[in-house]
Amino acid sequence: MGGLGGIIAEGSSGLEVAVVLNTSNQGQGVQVSAFSSSADCRGVGDIGSLVCPLGHYCPEGMENLEAGRCPRGTYGGQEGLANVSQCTSCPAGMYCNDTGLTAPSGPCKAGWYCTGGSADERALSCDPRPWEGLRGRGPCPQGHYCPAGTLQPISCPRGTFSGTVGNRNVSDCEACPAGYFCPEEALTFGTNFTCPYGYYCGDSLPAPCEPGTYNQEAMQTSCKPCPPG
Repeated sequence: MGGLGGIIAEGSSGLEVAVVLNTSNQGQGVQVSAFSSSADCRGVGDIGSLVCPLGHYCPEGMENLEAGRCPRGTYGGQEGLANVSQCTSCPAGMYCNDTGLTAPSGPCKAGWYCTGGSADERALSCDPRPWEGLRGRGPCPQGHYCPAGTLQPISCPRGTFSGTVGNRNVSDCEACPAGYFCPEEALTFGTNFTCPYGYYCGDSLPAPCEPGTYNQEAMQTSCKPCPPG
């Protein structure tokens, strides 16, 4: 008899946890953890058995539910699990920070990302995995932003850049500075592309000067009117 006062039994529906009874709760289903001595347990034959509960797995011969809690980074969203491999890995963008969980704890913290299996809201416990040359965990990299629950970093859009880590929203991406243009996503510098002669630049791509206007200098944000004549 295990310390919880119940036993694990092989039943018609698989591995199951015995109902625990005493004279004060005859005929009622109760929490197994409410009893701790063999005197409280009257055995499987009195009323049947309970399926291995949510958040746990119950291999054959296990006597203590505490030993069958789904580990951190996973959860047990179904009853009747028979081994630890049946605990569900925490999905990408979520974290599972305790044992015996029946559902993920919540979304990963804004400014961080995780590809799955995280036991921490900042994804510090995610297994390292390659993702476009980056680690599969950690703070949001330069040129990207990561809202809460991000599965993977999102590129700053064209016309913007970001040289900082840990961005949370697209508004954290900075507009390309005057006189430059940002034609690509995920740029980490805003001064890589200088606005050429005969063009003006506002954000993502240079625009040619309109008829009747001109530019003799680079890095311009507008064009000058042509002189009369």
